[in-house]
Amino acid sequence: MLKVALTWLVMTIGQQGPIATDIKDPTPFTSKEECEKFGEEMSPRMGDWVRGAIRAPWSHPVEVVFNCDAEGNPA
Repeated sequence: MLKVALTWLVMTIGQQGPIATDIKDPTPFTSKEECEKFGEEMSPRMGDWVRGAIRAPWSHPVEVVFNCDAEGNPA
């Protein structure tokens, strides 16, 4: 069975300068479409999570993108 993994890429400016990191999402997906729908729906919440993690106000700019790819190494 195909398993799809979602990886978030978040970018913002913190007190120490630019922050850019990727975050592997633990949510399991069985199709790329399911993963992409989840990524679209959850992108605003991921931005809020980043703001909370760096203790920034709600208006603080955060860029969030995601990627859905097959999990593991191709055979």
